[in-house]
Amino acid sequence: MIDLNSYQKMFAEWQDINFPPHKCTIIHMALGACEESGEFAHWILKYDQGIRSVDLDKAKEEAADAFGDTIVFMMQALFILGVEPESALKKCFDEVLTRVWRTNPNGEGYSQHKE
Repeated sequence: MIDLNSYQKMFAEWQDINFPPHKCTIIHMALGACEESGEFAHWILKYDQGIRSVDLDKAKEEAADAFGDTIVFMMQALFILGVEPESALKKCFDEVLTRVWRTNPNGEGYSQHKE
């Protein structure tokens, strides 16, 4: 099992060694995560459309890489905010698992934008 909280700290140390602080802001982390999720979408879209001769193995490899990179950027954004990724994921998983879309298809009472 991966210990995300430990990896988050290792990534922060790695960042400190490899990048100047002004290049590791929360804005850079958020934009990096968006860019990587775009890469994820790119490979899935091209595979699904059957264009550019993308084979399934290549799409899987590239999508997995983009997924991992997205997670790293998001974990570092959380690090800047002082949030541990494991507690953030647990809270999210627990909330998602309470939703029952078959009996509540409009999502009444659920909101992505809480006050």
